[in-house]
Amino acid sequence: GAIGVHFSASLIHIVELPKRDAAQMDKIIAAEAKPFIPVPMDTIILNWFMLSDQQPIETSLEALEHKPEEVIEKEKVMLIATEKEVVNAYGQVAQTEELVVDFLEVEFFSVARSCIDIAKGPALLVDLGASTTKLYVMNGHGIIVGTHSIPFGQEAITDAIMKSLDWNFEKSEQAKRAQGYVVHAEHTAHQQSEIGKAIDSTMRKIYDDANRYILDTKKAGVDVQKIVLTGGGACMRGIVEEAHKHMKYEVVLAEPFSHTRGPIILEDVLKDVGPKFAVAVGLALRALHS
Repeated sequence: GAIGVHFSASLIHIVELPKRDAAQMDKIIAAEAKPFIPVPMDTIILNWFMLSDQQPIETSLEALEHKPEEVIEKEKVMLIATEKEVVNAYGQVAQTEELVVDFLEVEFFSVARSCIDIAKGPALLVDLGASTTKLYVMNGHGIIVGTHSIPFGQEAITDAIMKSLDWNFEKSEQAKRAQGYVVHAEHTAHQQSEIGKAIDSTMRKIYDDANRYILDTKKAGVDVQKIVLTGGGACMRGIVEEAHKHMKYEVVLAEPFSHTRGPIILEDVLKDVGPKFAVAVGLALRALHS
């Protein structure tokens, strides 16, 4: 089995360091990481990956550990620090549930692995979660080279509906899913309007933040060509068309189950719910390639 570690449970920073062999890099990174990690080094597990543009596309993302043959003076390195307490907590849950865990992985690696085929080039992966929205920039080789977190997600829409219509959480959540950006006949005109306002006010902030991040990544040398929506919020009705309207890029939904084979009768169902399972499928793909 495998566990996807939530993005918020890790500290991620990209640094530029002199290129050395793996043994030397371990020593250099242990020293260089300290200024970027605001907690004692003995309380974290530190991982690092080279982010060279010379790396080939590999679905398993083992390319992250590949050392390019071409000698260059500097190498971009992604530092990933996860608190030992978090890892131990996952271990305790696994032990309690009698689960055998082969590996843990920060969730954006899993998302990238399950989206690499549909991205097909520099892309922005927008993970529309419940409490947070995560933005991951993937370069042309399928490598995540930048991350950004927005401190709110789809629950903000539900909360806004609850306040404006005086509904409970369950009813507001169901209304959000049933309507989305599409008029829903079961709601009155007033209800449709309030639901639409709640969705629009939250999603506009996400679109604006994503557009700013795309500009920042372009300045850094990654020219995004496509946007891939994933996470539970990506299943909202009409979201692809609306996202395209606000961000002016080709927008597609993640299709993690395109890596799998199943009964034809389930094809449409798996496509519809696919964005919710990007992390799970990505973990499974790594396990299959191990």
